[in-house]
Amino acid sequence: MTDPRETVTLGYAEPVHGAVQGQAPVRVHPRAQCEGRGIPCCIHDPSPHHMRDWPMLWRADTGVMERTCPHGTGHPDPDHLAWVTSLTPEHACPGKMLTGEARENIRASIRWDALCRYPHLEWQAVHGCCGCCEPPGEKETKKGP
Repeated sequence: MTDPRETVTLGYAEPVHGAVQGQAPVRVHPRAQCEGRGIPCCIHDPSPHHMRDWPMLWRADTGVMERTCPHGTGHPDPDHLAWVTSLTPEHACPGKMLTGEARENIRASIRWDALCRYPHLEWQAVHGCCGCCEPPGEKETKKGP
């Protein structure tokens, strides 16, 4: 059987420590897999977000597609995060519905990832931020009086 994935050349960070290696061929899903999903694809059909023209960097150490701002800071690609969000529907995860002591008791007794069949990937939005990932105009609206 042939591998249906495509190869694209992207910025690439190695899988252990995340050291940027420069440009490298990276295997990605085929275009047909993302067509008709209603979710943007950072590879095949990026949304018109303000970081769209920044260089892409595949973080093999974390599995996060980043965009590198003019300051050299990596910011998670919003289209990658849209895909991640589509994998983790809140309604399907009993671990997310538990709170307080009940949640902590379950977390202490079994593996957290065994609570839910969906991967919890919200952490992928966490990054060292210089503020460039905020769309223009949002910085002004977040300022206090």
